[in-house]
Amino acid sequence: MHKILIIHRFIRYGYALNNPLLYTDPSGEIIPLLIWGGASLIGAYIGGAQANGSWNPLKWNYKSSSTWIGIVGGAAIGVASAGIGLAVTAAVVPALTSLGISDGILGSSITGLLSGVAAGGFSGGFTSLLPDGSGNFWVGFVNGAVMGAWTGGLMGATLGGLMTPKGNNVWTGAAPRPAVSPVSTVQPAGITMAEDAATIKAEVLSSKIASPTPSINPSITPAPSTPIKDGMGIVELNLQATKIHLIWLKCHKPLKE
Repeated sequence: MHKILIIHRFIRYGYALNNPLLYTDPSGEIIPLLIWGGASLIGAYIGGAQANGSWNPLKWNYKSSSTWIGIVGGAAIGVASAGIGLAVTAAVVPALTSLGISDGILGSSITGLLSGVAAGGFSGGFTSLLPDGSGNFWVGFVNGAVMGAWTGGLMGATLGGLMTPKGNNVWTGAAPRPAVSPVSTVQPAGITMAEDAATIKAEVLSSKIASPTPSINPSITPAPSTPIKDGMGIVELNLQATKIHLIWLKCHKPLKE
């Protein structure tokens, strides 16, 4: 007789049917506790049943030392098997993730199969040494490993497919790649030319060049402002992305010194 133990992938809210709106475990510590607690109870039950030859606890002989050896020994084997299964899972998951298999049917079935082989083999081998067991460790180990691989792989594939988030790949659990928006190009706006020189001259002569900001240091005298003379000016065109300074110079008459 051997114990069947199934270890699944770490999901912080897997115990709530993969629904984070119901319950959540931010630290992730509740999953190992549930696994160890359940494994100890199952191991104790199988050990007691093996010692008494009955699956009904009401028919067990609790005055017999064999019964308590089976119960305590089975519980210890269950906890150790759970730890082995978790260790195998912790080693397998990163390896699968590096291959692009994060979960889904394939990832969960592989994880369940490997952890089931390790945990089931350990449990089957040592359970065979408990009272009324076969006494053959390796036969129990092989039987437990085969049963653990079969149940672990099957249950892992089933739960992996059911718990895959909507939109993800049901086989690998990979999330869909986000759509890439096309790169937009900026088209030049062009330069609008003034209608005639007279318009430019009128706008220039009606503007003034701002005086420089006075210096904080009183010893430095700011440069005097330069008034705009007839025939000289600066036209400033502000475009969308570029500021263009156009120097316009036209002499109608000689400037006086």
